[in-house]
Amino acid sequence: WYTTWWIDRDGLVTQQNTPTTASNLGPGTGIFKQKSGVDLQFKSLRAFYPLSIREQTNTIDFHTGAERNTYSVLTPAVSSGGTGGIENIISNAGKVGVDFPFKAIEAGPFTVVTDTGNTLRIESTSQVVEFYGIVVQHSDETAVFPGVHILKVNPDSFYLTKQIRTNEVLLNSRGDNLSREEFVAIAGDDMVGQLLMHDGTAAAPSIAFTNETDTGLRRRAANDFAFVTSGVDRLRIQDSLLVSSVPFHTADSTAALPGYTFANDPNTGIFQKVAGDDSIAFSTGGSYAGSFENEGFLTNRVTAGRGEFYEQLLIGPGTAANPSVVFKNALDTGIYLFSTSTIRFRAGGVTPLHIASNVVRVFFPINLPDATASAPSIAMTSDGNTG
Repeated sequence: WYTTWWIDRDGLVTQQNTPTTASNLGPGTGIFKQKSGVDLQFKSLRAFYPLSIREQTNTIDFHTGAERNTYSVLTPAVSSGGTGGIENIISNAGKVGVDFPFKAIEAGPFTVVTDTGNTLRIESTSQVVEFYGIVVQHSDETAVFPGVHILKVNPDSFYLTKQIRTNEVLLNSRGDNLSREEFVAIAGDDMVGQLLMHDGTAAAPSIAFTNETDTGLRRRAANDFAFVTSGVDRLRIQDSLLVSSVPFHTADSTAALPGYTFANDPNTGIFQKVAGDDSIAFSTGGSYAGSFENEGFLTNRVTAGRGEFYEQLLIGPGTAANPSVVFKNALDTGIYLFSTSTIRFRAGGVTPLHIASNVVRVFFPINLPDATASAPSIAMTSDGNTG
């Protein structure tokens, strides 16, 4: 025997006889074979639009009658017992947006579809990136034509390619042509023509370094170029002047190649004979010409057409063999300091004259002119015609 079921207009399932499922249809192998699915213990079944319930011989089937999944195809709300057994259905008043003639919405690459309740939100998962240019690393910089991978742009997109097309150019976001002939590669390149940049400031030089942005090069003004360290101009190069705010240090060098010299005479200048001996030396024609010692003495000899001294000229005491003041063509003739307050003259290696604070000695005969009575050969300082 079978239990009879029926469904009224509001979707309520009502029993005709004792509620029975396939598991309690009674004894017998044939009866148990009719069972399909699981045991159901319930009082009634109710379906809401777009679902409907259809009674089969041994099963109760649920079906959908909907073809669209937007609010516009839903019938107005009706009370229990209305057509289709629909209760509390959402009316057209809940519709937001336009009709979509499809059964489902599928999100493609880099998009996502979100059900917000009354709307379907379609969003992109792509990230917007702002950039000034795109750099492609060459696979072989040593090749004659190193561009194995080339970044190209056509009216539709950027892309990487190994093929060169004449109707495309490499651009950055500002529209600059980034062809190898016009731009220098960041990784290093050969350049022909000028590389133009902003003048910069002392605090931010136009050419600086990643780890020290206040050290580099900048343009101060017209024809005025500056080297900067720690945000301060240290060396300025102008068209007719070189200005430095820090000392110049040169190598100790030699007489043949002095540290401070001249463009047209590189073996004439200033050097230091012994490193750190507090002296400076002069060279002319690659030969040692003289030096100033740390006491202010001028050693060796200095050749000059004329010398003017506004203070004292301090020289060494000298000796009989090497007088302090001598002559270029007679190095054994001159003057030296014999002792305190006493000088001696040397002539040809001998001493003809001795002058002290209280006496004058002559070591050779003195030959005087014959003179006259009014102007005797030997006279007195205060009485020139007496002698």
